[in-house]
Amino acid sequence: MSSLARAVRARLVHEWERGGSAGGARALAGGYRGLLRARAWLYDRRILTSRPLPCAVISIGNLTLGGTGKTPAVEYAVRTLAALGARPAVVSRGYGRRSTGVRVVADGRSVLLAPRDAGDEPFLLARRLPGVPVVVGANRYAAACLAVSRFGASAVVLDDGFQNRSLVKDLEIVLVRAENPWGNGRLFPAGPLREPVDALARAHLIVVSGAAGPDAVASVAAVAARHAPGVPVLAAEHEPVECWEARRLTPEPARALTGKRLLGFAGIAWPDDFRRTLEALGVDLAGFAAFPDHCWYGRGDLDRLAARAVAAASETEVGELLVRCGATRAPRVGVHLGAASGPAKVWSADRLAALCAGLATRGVTALLLGTAADLDLERRVQAGAGSAIPSLVGRDRPALLPTLLGRLDALVSGDTGTAHLAAALGTPVVTLFGPTDPALSAPRGPATVIAKQVPCAPCFLGRCPIDHVCMRAIGVDEVTDAVLARLGGRTAASTRASETAGAAGDAGGRAAGPDRLRPRDG
Repeated sequence: MSSLARAVRARLVHEWERGGSAGGARALAGGYRGLLRARAWLYDRRILTSRPLPCAVISIGNLTLGGTGKTPAVEYAVRTLAALGARPAVVSRGYGRRSTGVRVVADGRSVLLAPRDAGDEPFLLARRLPGVPVVVGANRYAAACLAVSRFGASAVVLDDGFQNRSLVKDLEIVLVRAENPWGNGRLFPAGPLREPVDALARAHLIVVSGAAGPDAVASVAAVAARHAPGVPVLAAEHEPVECWEARRLTPEPARALTGKRLLGFAGIAWPDDFRRTLEALGVDLAGFAAFPDHCWYGRGDLDRLAARAVAAASETEVGELLVRCGATRAPRVGVHLGAASGPAKVWSADRLAALCAGLATRGVTALLLGTAADLDLERRVQAGAGSAIPSLVGRDRPALLPTLLGRLDALVSGDTGTAHLAAALGTPVVTLFGPTDPALSAPRGPATVIAKQVPCAPCFLGRCPIDHVCMRAIGVDEVTDAVLARLGGRTAASTRASETAGAAGDAGGRAAGPDRLRPRDG
């Protein structure tokens, strides 16, 4: 379904639920009402007739467009009939299927059609009801006759059969949604009703599905008493019993989902009902995506869902890493130890340790970052800090880096790809430039560049032969102030940090040199 069609459907459902509808839709609903009255008049005068079958016919349907739980009700009816000794078969129109005519979805031994040719709900019923024939066809009478003649069915269960009057029915069951059962009370397309509410007079049994309490049943029973006096009204709840592992197509108990962090999605009439089911099972929802009813998921849909699931898994793993290393308190500033071109661009261990200690005194959590190649430098930083610094050096995975950087309030880094990625993600960066030219390779985004002019710049040596003059010129205080300025109001020291960062070019007591602090936000 196109994005435009989804938007139109969402707008219609919103209008139906809140009680409104467009004038054009109301005009079309008037025409639809006329057609329904004409059809009822033809059946009442036997110009159109309902034909009998040589077996029991149980119809399960509703008055509104989708979302009343017909499919599980069909399954329940079939299982009940089988337990009573009948040979049931399911007959459905097969909404949304690609095939035409009368087709056998399942012959009682195996499933014969793919979902696109069977329709999603008949295919589901065929999988859920082994040994039960499932037949689809727009001509329900012809489909039901085939079920009787070929499979010897002694009972036919009509899926979504209330509006179909081509067969004589022994039991007409109408399902009604407990929540807002009639929508805005208008006929389609001005509302969700497929027939006027007085059509309940044809029902033999009314079932309120998803009833949370007696009040929901009472409101439906009051309407039924006006239009279908004497017809029983029952309440039904939906209970999740199992889920399917999609890759192996094997069932699992529904409670196997309890406590798992998952991304939920649903392409049913009322997706929020499924979301609430997951929450009731104790699923930790990382997000939820709603799709239209009977949605055939395309490759793009699945790719986007997979990307969201991976991102959610990364969030979970990063959160666990931060807890384990003790970096749970905000604001949190990453201090990246490595450099892209070797130790020539690495700040010294004693200054990294002093930076982390200074941030800690201001209520800022410093978090050491780097690869396994930076473990020796990390040990020296820890030794010079006086107290343990939270560290993920060598412990995270490259796939987690975007998520981890997104959880930081700021990052201190040398001239590295990590600094570029953090700035691109919107995480403020204070980047320390050594012998390369920041005008050519500084991060784009919320970044403050600290660089010194030295006679040997620019150079591209991996190892420095003259003891890192450019990196030693960068002082701890100016880096600290730049970090606090980037944090803004997150700490009590931010006001002083902003002032000193703005005046850093005139500060004589620190390492001198032009272009000391260069904010870069574009």
